[in-house]
This record gives sequence, C-alpha cells and structure tokens, in this order.
Amino acid sequence: IARLPALEDCATLERTASTVSNQLKPASSAVSALDTALAEMESAVTSYALTADVADLSLYVEGNTQARAELAHLHTLLVGDPELNRLLDETRKALRTWRRHGTRAIIDATRSGRREEARELVRSGTSRNLYNDVRTYTHTLDEQITTRMERAVAEQEHEFQRLSRILNITTMLLVAMLAVFALLLLRGVLGPLRDLQTQLVDVAQEGHH
Repeated sequence: IARLPALEDCATLERTASTVSNQLKPASSAVSALDTALAEMESAVTSYALTADVADLSLYVEGNTQARAELAHLHTLLVGDPELNRLLDETRKALRTWRRHGTRAIIDATRSGRREEARELVRSGTSRNLYNDVRTYTHTLDEQITTRMERAVAEQEHEFQRLSRILNITTMLLVAMLAVFALLLLRGVLGPLRDLQTQLVDVAQEGHH
C-alpha cells in the first residue's frame, strides 16, 4: 500500500535536489559573478575618465564581456521560471540603459580628448546612479533565487521526513505480515505433523497387541 507514495516521494526528492544543484546554486553563483563584473566595469570607467589609460578601458571591456556571459548563463539556468526570467530581463534592460546613457558618454568623451567633460560626467553621478539601478535588480534576483533555494531545502526536509515515516510504517507492516505468515505456517504444518505422530503411535501400539 505504501509502495507508490514512497516511490512518488523519492521522485519528488530527486527533482528538488536536481533543481537546487543544477539550477538554483549555479544561478546564485552566476549572479555573484555578474555583480563582480558590474563592479569592475564601474570602477574601470571611472578610472578611465580620470587617467585616460587604455588599460582601464580594457578592464571595462573585460567586465562588460563577463557580464554578458553571466547574463547568457543565467538565461539558460532560469528558462523554466517566469518570475526569475522577468527579473533577469529587467536586469538586462537596466544594464543596457547604464551603458547607453552612462558609461558610453564617459568613454566617448575620454577617447576624444575631452577629459574635463568626461570628469564632469563622472561627477554628475548619472552613470553611478544607473549602475546602482542595475545592482538593485541583481540584488532582487539574488534574493529571489536564495528564497527558492531555502524553500526547496525545506521541501526536501519535509519530503524526507514523510518518506521516513512511510518506510517505518512499511517495515512494521512487513514484520507483522511475516509474524502472521509464520504463525499460519506453524499451525498449518505442525498441526498435521502432530496428527500424523498420533496416528503412528496408535498404529505402533496396535502392532504390539
């Protein structure tokens, strides 16, 4: 009776464990890597405006490339979750806005030799505010992923406890059934043996007479 529920619980545990290990944990790591890439972009573009050093521009390009890669990875991981996908789309849009209206103007001004204009753009705080908008979305995305992981772990624990109870009940039922079977077996075998023994004794006694 308990066999099918137990199998269903095992399947649920397996699905939940797979979601955590193959989707949610990698997604959380990807968001962390995305945040790191964004921070490198923000720091590099500010340094570039101040120094006009192409090494800083290279760091910005590397951070941007890494951010794009992490966003693509997250899209693959979260394809089956509409809510997380919506947050991911908002993050991607905010990043495009930051690049279009924040970092691009600073980079163009610095490349063109308009260094005072580039510094003024940095001082205005526009780029920094747009960067903070992106980080707000990544923070929300990370919170939602963490919430789902915590919920999945709680579900795992609940299903494991339920499965343990079912297995314990199954074990007790099996022991009880074996005890009943043994009793029936003893009655079914020993009873006829006793009758046979009695008949043999009777025959033996009659033979002596």
